[in-house]
Amino acid sequence: MMCTTEKKTGRLDDYREYMPLSAEETSEELTELENLFAQFAKENNFDTTQIDYNKKSLIEIIHRVDKRKVYSKVFYGCEISERNQAAILCYWILKFLPFYNRQDGRNVNIWFAVFLFLRAVTYAGKDIEQITCLRKNQQYLKDLFYAFQYRHLSKEAIMAIAETFAA
Repeated sequence: MMCTTEKKTGRLDDYREYMPLSAEETSEELTELENLFAQFAKENNFDTTQIDYNKKSLIEIIHRVDKRKVYSKVFYGCEISERNQAAILCYWILKFLPFYNRQDGRNVNIWFAVFLFLRAVTYAGKDIEQITCLRKNQQYLKDLFYAFQYRHLSKEAIMAIAETFAA
């Protein structure tokens, strides 16, 4: 993460205590995530009547992403990019697996994480043609899906992959 840092004195009171999102903020974030999932399901022909999710897990994911925003502000002195927020969101979706498909067993969490990742790098990318090509590249999608499913990727690793598209 590249940004300027503020000089710290090393005293404990230099670091503010984390203040959780309010119920209203959490509800707004949850609605936004549900809307993204609905868009994903529609674009990928998932029958949403056959997909359930664990609301408590989604709320925990929202709070963990928010904690990472504060972490970035405290330790790096800057806001975290939307691309990195999406990468962290992908990480936690892959860890918590909040969605489950009753119909056919396809792992909707991994596909949703791929969708979020590609959406984030698409909006962040300067070369729209290159990103559009990437979204249509079936081998890249398979490789990304495989990595999300079988590799032990850290938050930082997913963020680094996302950053490669911000040239």
